[in-house]
Amino acid sequence: MNHIPRPFGSRKDYVGSSVIKVSFISIIVFTLFMLGSLLYLNHSIKSDYSKVKGAADIRFKIGEMADSLIDQQINQRSFLLTRNTDFLKDFEEHGVRFHLLSSELLALLKDYPQYSAQADELIELGNRWRSEHSDKLLIKALQDGEMSAELSADKQDFDTFRSKEEALSKIFNDLRVKQRNILLSHLAGALIGIGLVFALLQTLFIYFTQRGLKAITRPITKLEQFVADYTSGSTSALIPDYERKDEIGSLIEHVRMMQDAQNRDGRLIEEMFDFVDRLNRASTPQEVYRESVTGTGKLLGASRVMLVTSNRDRSFSAKAQIAGGVVEMNPPHPALPPEMAYAAFHHPYSLIFDDWSKEKPKYVTIEKWYEEGVRSSLHVPLRQEGHNIGYLHIASAEAGHFTPIMIQRMEKITRMISGSLKNAADSQDMQLVAMKDGLTGAWNRRFFDIELDKLIAEYRSGGAESAPFCLILLDVDHFKRFNDTWGHMEGDQVLKHVVGTLQTFSRPADLVARFGGEEFAVLLPATPLAEARAAAERLRKLIEHDSCSSNYHITASFGVAEFAGGLHARNGKEELIQQVDRALYRAKQSGRNRVEPASTDSGQSENGMLWN
Repeated sequence: MNHIPRPFGSRKDYVGSSVIKVSFISIIVFTLFMLGSLLYLNHSIKSDYSKVKGAADIRFKIGEMADSLIDQQINQRSFLLTRNTDFLKDFEEHGVRFHLLSSELLALLKDYPQYSAQADELIELGNRWRSEHSDKLLIKALQDGEMSAELSADKQDFDTFRSKEEALSKIFNDLRVKQRNILLSHLAGALIGIGLVFALLQTLFIYFTQRGLKAITRPITKLEQFVADYTSGSTSALIPDYERKDEIGSLIEHVRMMQDAQNRDGRLIEEMFDFVDRLNRASTPQEVYRESVTGTGKLLGASRVMLVTSNRDRSFSAKAQIAGGVVEMNPPHPALPPEMAYAAFHHPYSLIFDDWSKEKPKYVTIEKWYEEGVRSSLHVPLRQEGHNIGYLHIASAEAGHFTPIMIQRMEKITRMISGSLKNAADSQDMQLVAMKDGLTGAWNRRFFDIELDKLIAEYRSGGAESAPFCLILLDVDHFKRFNDTWGHMEGDQVLKHVVGTLQTFSRPADLVARFGGEEFAVLLPATPLAEARAAAERLRKLIEHDSCSSNYHITASFGVAEFAGGLHARNGKEELIQQVDRALYRAKQSGRNRVEPASTDSGQSENGMLWN
């Protein structure tokens, strides 16, 4: 039978009423006590901290002012060495910044008039270095005059400035440390006093609560029966109804919370299976990266997850990151210091930082995360065949967020991630092998078409800001005659040699492909026609003068076309290939072993077919 609960506190004869009365009184007293303690602590900390901050701000401002003068000297010396006037612009900017920082420093020193004279002297030294030495040096440099004496005086005054700056910085650093110690002393005393009073209040509360609990008998009997039924596995014993909000009600609520936690664990298991399923279905490393960070973030309730793996050249980089629900592929990831790199890639166990306010990882990205609210992190290695191939950065906005259970769970999941990465990489490698020409090792026509379509799409999506790119098409001269003379085996060696030359002397971003037969293509991203033509001429000379045999030499004819505005931008890759094909035809017609750029006349028509 369901009962309508009475309003809390409407009865005085229910079990535990005395305990609740004591609780009310304790809560009121405790609240007043905590409010008074917080107000006192707030006032005390604000008063002491303002002094600490004032000294720290002045020390920081002195450092900034010194840095601006150092920057002026660096730009001055850079100009003296290179005569590059760009350094003069930076020199003037840092000079203006020095004057602004000087004014800000003097404003901060209003609360410390006893140090104003030292600050004025420091500022005067900086101004004198600029007016009496640096500016004169620059003028003499512009006039090509002798500067040895000025350089010596310049260094002497600059060293004087640095020593004065270090002395003044030390004064305010010592003052900051002194004020901080005072703050900590006041805070420790206040906390000790608050703790003693709190202990006394707790003692009184426990005493009166214990007296009230002695009156609880029959409700405990019912609860005991419920626990016995629940332990025996009786489904009907789950969470008995209890209308009163006393101690037993609180206990039942905790049991209900435990049951809810079990339900959450069940849902978590389902999410883990779903995560594993999505990992298994990922067909590329990029998909594994994305699923890894999104799944990890969801499972652990993390605010940020970054996946970092090693590359083929033994460097490492971030492959994916999720923050605020947004996934970013290939996010920026600065290099780690040696000790952190060693820990990340050679430590077989997870690293955990429970409270970043006390200790956090030592690299640049972490400082930005800390400013954005991250307060704890877990770093789990990704291992394959006993070696670390990367790691997962998992961050939370809560200190102490990561429990031992979470760590164990992630260490098991990372095994699945590592296996999925290996499977996806193997699959991708097989796909790439299928994109290679079997004879020369160059990319085949299919891969060439895919990459050309990508470049065209990128060009069109960039609008007016898009950089042009170029296509080089080359054909080995008289190759049919060569095969008839030297045989097809030697002809295959020539084709391999040509591809080797193209790959060796092209840029890393360029793509070398076998276009068909003895024709090869080179895609040059972000390259205007003039540069592509020069690159083609260089490749032509290399092929001509670097034969794979002393018994003969080979040459090649080149056509070059640019994809930028006009017809190519409108009509796509077919027009680009036609243009470069026509240019190659003209090179053949003009005597071979030459480079011809594509004509800008879209109506140009040339009859005939290319031949060797």
